[in-house]
Amino acid sequence: MTNILDRLLHICFSEFKHWREKNKKGILLALNDIGDEMSKEREQAKNVGDSGLLAVVMGTHNHPSIVEEILELSAQDYYDLGIDVYYFDSSSNDETQKIIEKYNEKGYENIVYVPVPGMNLHEKLDLMFQGKGLKKHYKYIWPSKDRCSFKRSALERIVGKLEDDYDAVFVLTSKEGETEYHSAAEFYHDWGTWVTSVNTTIYNTEKLMKNLPFSDLVLGEDDYLFHFKHYYYFFYKLAQKNDVRIVALDCENQINMLPDKKVNDLLFVRVWKDRWVEVNEALPDLYNPYKDYVIKKTAELPWMLGSRDKLLELHRDGVLTEENLPIFFEKWEELSNIPKTVLIDIAKGVYDIKFDLSQIKGCNQLLDYLCDFSYLLRTGFMDTTKFPYEIAKTSINTLVSLLVNGSDYSDFVKETIESIWSEIEMRDMNNKELADHLQQIITLLV
Repeated sequence: MTNILDRLLHICFSEFKHWREKNKKGILLALNDIGDEMSKEREQAKNVGDSGLLAVVMGTHNHPSIVEEILELSAQDYYDLGIDVYYFDSSSNDETQKIIEKYNEKGYENIVYVPVPGMNLHEKLDLMFQGKGLKKHYKYIWPSKDRCSFKRSALERIVGKLEDDYDAVFVLTSKEGETEYHSAAEFYHDWGTWVTSVNTTIYNTEKLMKNLPFSDLVLGEDDYLFHFKHYYYFFYKLAQKNDVRIVALDCENQINMLPDKKVNDLLFVRVWKDRWVEVNEALPDLYNPYKDYVIKKTAELPWMLGSRDKLLELHRDGVLTEENLPIFFEKWEELSNIPKTVLIDIAKGVYDIKFDLSQIKGCNQLLDYLCDFSYLLRTGFMDTTKFPYEIAKTSINTLVSLLVNGSDYSDFVKETIESIWSEIEMRDMNNKELADHLQQIITLLV
């Protein structure tokens, strides 16, 4: 009997996905039909004056252990502070529902289960932003990840700010204290990077969640491609306002965040290389002066495309390969300061950090590099017969630029360094000879 039910559920879900793909243009209307039924209770509550200050709304799918762990950390805090919590669940079983029912039985009626079978993240997000499935009319809505909550001290500060009628409360700033913004463009410049994370921003429902452009933005079919819809909604609505009021609170170190599954595939690359650029370009012209800055600042995060470690990880997972290099190369300079030569070496599997001078940012790092380089030569760990010519050229150019053009050393030191490097460039040297020449430079710099 169980196998038959499982097969029926699988068939129904497959048919739903097939229907969704064939009806792209009508999908939002269909969602509205579903949501209208869900929102009847909310509208009735609104009519009789049943309202709330803040609702945390989360989409979840087959994460019962995560939901349970977060509730163990925060359920009492939510209850004490009058915060309602909604789980929009599309799980293939009832484990998450049972956990929430267990909390309901203990008296935590503020934790609400909303079943949304078959819905993807995009569809859940649209329902949340329309307030559908909610039992009350809330002054603020806080979309969040099911693996995230904030510590009580942060929640108390946040709730205290909600009575001040801000358009939004931003809760992940690293600036000490709090900062008020009265310019949408200025806020975009400072914190656009972190608004990508759905749990960072609390929305005033009357000021930012009415008449959202649900049909204006279609980024792709896969759930992951809808990652930026909340981002688009937020900055779209802010651009329409003449009297922006946002407060940014320093809650960066007061968050409970459970580990997430790593995504290392070509879709990850396309999302942050293509879709991320597209969604920013689609924002109103108000943000034009800062779009390039925000695009690159975000893509350059070390867990995105901004670190050699991440690129090496992508190579190990079969994503950054010679075959896929053209995908990476397109728009690369708009997204990262890592040279394409590094991408090529990583894709070929020959990258060695010892030869990568492109990451040297100052003379102290340069001196450390030269000392390490000299040590490797003297101990025999580096063979000059394998020292690539193009790396030698890069070394010379980088060193001369840093030491001769970008430092405060005397003209004598600079001229001597140029002379030493010219000799290295022109001669074939054994390990000891090259180490001796490097030592001369080190002696000049120390």
